[in-house]
Amino acid sequence: MRTELRRIRLAAAARHLRAVEIVGPVLRAAHAAGLRIGISKGFHWAERLYPEPGLRPYLDVDLFVRPAEWRAFLSLLQRAGFRPEIGTITVVSGGKASAWAFSPVFRKDGLAVELHPNPFGLQIPSATGDAFWDALREVPFAGGMAFAPPWPYEFCIAAVHAQQHSYRRLSWLVDLAEMAGRTDLDWAATSRLARREGIEPVLAHGLRIASLCWPGCIPEGRERLFPAGRWARRGARFFWPEEAAASRRPLPEAPYYMPSIFALARRGSPLGMARGVVRIFFPPAGWVRRQIPSAGGFRRLGYFVRRLVRPWIFLVERRLSGR
Repeated sequence: MRTELRRIRLAAAARHLRAVEIVGPVLRAAHAAGLRIGISKGFHWAERLYPEPGLRPYLDVDLFVRPAEWRAFLSLLQRAGFRPEIGTITVVSGGKASAWAFSPVFRKDGLAVELHPNPFGLQIPSATGDAFWDALREVPFAGGMAFAPPWPYEFCIAAVHAQQHSYRRLSWLVDLAEMAGRTDLDWAATSRLARREGIEPVLAHGLRIASLCWPGCIPEGRERLFPAGRWARRGARFFWPEEAAASRRPLPEAPYYMPSIFALARRGSPLGMARGVVRIFFPPAGWVRRQIPSAGGFRRLGYFVRRLVRPWIFLVERRLSGR
């Protein structure tokens, strides 16, 4: 077991060094050009959240790109030899991210770089707006300087990402526990941000699961900063039972968009919620083309049907699982 863990640790460290070697020149060029490109998730946390990069494996590099700086950064990427993944949308019209969850992927030498114009990855527009981009701070990274979100934003990003993927990887829960233990995490700011985005239930649920995994890892009383409400709490427990997630018992994976629907419900506008739900189930044509490149009208119709029936399939899977 120790030999296998050591192998995984060394492989993760080597992969991080290679990612820094490939992406680092682009980040330095963006910094010199005055672009505020944000680093986050494993690529950032491996180096600045953990004692050493080998303790936080990750598969791809996540970068946050302000829509107004989209074209300029794409030009830097392409000059550096990155090429868009097949089916990737590479244009943000009018300097705005018109498509929710719009996150094109570019590759170079086998490394995937995913670009995000939506701060939290929800399939609805962020309520934070320009405040996210204005909050990006300069940090030392990989022997140079880069931009990263403040820890309250990172904590919200980690919580949403873990729930979207049904807490399948233990590393996503470790991220929450590690961030919760930081002395420079502003809990009050995190609470205000979660309330504005409608993701208080997401954070509250993630904290409960992390506490079950490692009792005492969350400072006492912090969960009360994220009131979820009775129905939101019951919904979270149904889709992502805390005990199952903490014990790593396999469960059917909940629809990826459920955190977005819960967030819509918390934002308080019935009309806005109705529009958001329609957009979630009937995404933009560009998004569908990315999911099923070169597909005809019939296959695209099937894609919409699958999105509509996915919650019912989940209900059947949960029923059959007996949990």
